[in-house]
Amino acid sequence: MRRRRPVFDHTLPEDRDDFRASREKRFGTTLEALHERREAQRGAARERFAPLRLTLTVLKQPFLSGHEAGYADFMVAGALLWAASVATMPLLEANDPVVGWFERVRDLCGGAGRTSPTHDIVQRE
Repeated sequence: MRRRRPVFDHTLPEDRDDFRASREKRFGTTLEALHERREAQRGAARERFAPLRLTLTVLKQPFLSGHEAGYADFMVAGALLWAASVATMPLLEANDPVVGWFERVRDLCGGAGRTSPTHDIVQRE
């Protein structure tokens, strides 16, 4: 299992000063303070998937694009794959419909969404 590290730790050493300065300016606080607030921000992050959840449950579609995956599915899945590559904690709850959708998208294209090392972004407990 890979050790979970903050995003800053994934940046190249020569890029860290610029990364820190630009993010701290954008968010108006230190990276360390942002990292400390991550648990409190998880609910807001989960809420951002409400449109996807609505599509999957109300319209009963397996994908955002309908019965087959399309551009929208790959765009959202790409963001989740990035999150999974740098996650320091689970993002989604196990019973979230987004989890099943994400697993389906990861299986597409011969399982290409499973080839890069990622952390589990599903809270299994």
